[in-house]
Amino acid sequence: MTNLTETREVLKNYLKARIPLVVIRSMERNRCADVLASLAGEFRQMPFYIHTRTEGLKQLSDGMLVSEDASLPAAIDYATNLIKRTEYVNFVFTDVEELDDESPTSRHFAELARL
Repeated sequence: MTNLTETREVLKNYLKARIPLVVIRSMERNRCADVLASLAGEFRQMPFYIHTRTEGLKQLSDGMLVSEDASLPAAIDYATNLIKRTEYVNFVFTDVEELDDESPTSRHFAELARL
């Protein structure tokens, strides 16, 4: 991120506009997570979840684990079900591979964006 304040404002505008899918490519995953956590504090009416390969899916606000299954497919399934039932919810997926290619993973994320 070249400018933290500018990046935060762009993300804030995306959240306000309810953009269905935002992809952030950064070498600084922790910095991105910090920005998203601070935005989650501002958008308290919207639940935020974060998925990492090692920890699985958890709530961003308090770190509470959502599922024992740490796999990406399980997190996508959970996100799909919750997005269908809830109007305002946000998911952060870290270290997702194959988003640039035509792959099952990219197709799953495209479907999530259309919900």
